[in-house]
Amino acid sequence: MPPEIELPWLLRAFFVWLEKQPVLGGLILLMLIDVFVGVFLSIAKKTLSSTISWRGMSKKAIMLLILGMAAVLQPFLPTIPLLNLVAGFYSMTEALSIVENAAAAGVPLPHGLVDTLAKLKDSQRLMREQKSIPSPPPPDDPPKPTAT
Repeated sequence: MPPEIELPWLLRAFFVWLEKQPVLGGLILLMLIDVFVGVFLSIAKKTLSSTISWRGMSKKAIMLLILGMAAVLQPFLPTIPLLNLVAGFYSMTEALSIVENAAAAGVPLPHGLVDTLAKLKDSQRLMREQKSIPSPPPPDDPPKPTAT
């Protein structure tokens, strides 16, 4: 029988909490897979960059902070599964990133999945372009009536 490994209490508490949050656990696993697939792809393409890696890890850290915010707000909204909704959204984002990286690496994918991915990328590109269009300047103040 192998010896038992004693985990620090904070790590044990985290794993106990994570057992009650399967969507969140799935998201963390997808994040790890995405990191590994991205690193393997960049090594294969010889484009490994600490700047790009840092940017990607920063985005993941912000996603986890937003999840933390949802966890803090969850007790105040007991009828809305806020944490699961946010984690589910980010899980889909991570899954798309994994599929996108797999396609870039030349992994064969079903045509329907590739078509859907292309449509999603186009819609994201359009949204970014719409955000980058400068808004018109505010109108000048209307002339004030003068007393006659």
